[in-house]
Amino acid sequence: MSFTFRVLLGLVAGLAIGILIAGTDVAWLGALPGIVEPVGLLFINAIRMTVL
Repeated sequence: MSFTFRVLLGLVAGLAIGILIAGTDVAWLGALPGIVEPVGLLFINAIRMTVL
């Protein structure tokens, strides 16, 4: 399996999971973005620090 196909498969899987989560009314899923956001900000800031 080529790298391009694996990346495309991951993008499609992420889109499908996102659509499924958006359609649910589970309470803890609503809090998940607030929990994950600091980790994402750290990751993006680390990339910026590497580039600059």
